[in-house]
Amino acid sequence: MTERFRAELAGCGVPVVELAGPHAERLVRAVAACDALLAAGWPLGDPLVAPGTH
Repeated sequence: MTERFRAELAGCGVPVVELAGPHAERLVRAVAACDALLAAGWPLGDPLVAPGTH
């Protein structure tokens, strides 16, 4: 089943980090992955504003 998840995630076009090893190493990799994701920002458009409310 793990291979199926890997295959599905690989085809999604989103960043995926597989964590393995001792807890301390997994934690370091997870924090680094989250930091990188947050640093990249969100490619979202400007929020919609109702007419006459700005």
